[in-house]
Amino acid sequence: RFLCIDRRRRSCRLRAIGARLALRRQQRGSGWTNRAMILRCLLIGMAWIAATPPAWFPGAQALVFVALAGLYTVMTRAGRPWLGAFLIGAVHMLGFSWSIHHVTWAGYLAIGGLGACYTVLAAWCTRALTPYLGAFGFGIAIAGHAWLRAHMPEICYPHGPPIHCFYEFPSLLAMLSWGGEPAGNLRLATFSAWLVDAWHS
Repeated sequence: RFLCIDRRRRSCRLRAIGARLALRRQQRGSGWTNRAMILRCLLIGMAWIAATPPAWFPGAQALVFVALAGLYTVMTRAGRPWLGAFLIGAVHMLGFSWSIHHVTWAGYLAIGGLGACYTVLAAWCTRALTPYLGAFGFGIAIAGHAWLRAHMPEICYPHGPPIHCFYEFPSLLAMLSWGGEPAGNLRLATFSAWLVDAWHS
């Protein structure tokens, strides 16, 4: 009996080790590890900053689709989705809130850190919803992320949601006539995630 128990324990340990090695190989194969992941997350965050008002150059608003598609990829396909989501959220928040550092560095850094935590929460929601709703689950997570940040009591910060990138295009903002800003964020995020899923299908 003891020999059987020992064999079972060894087999379980070997299976666990094999699963860990397979996960590491999968992460390495996806290219979302260590420096490569950090660099990609920084680039995704920079693309989101470039699209956020005021846009860095004419047409930069379209980069919001690139940023959301990259964020969706990090949340669903990267080896470290929580770290990736935190980095992207922090870069975005610190980037478009840069002017606040003239008033207080502590407040500026707090905005970046807290804003990144909202993005991590969106990553958790995305991973929970996408197995059932697909790209629409990501849209719900991003819309909820923007709404929660804009309405959190005492620390509301309604600036920088995806739909704000198109404030210069009234024809595109016609979508806000139904559902308001949350519905606009949901549609932009869902469409961006759908593009990623279509590319990988």
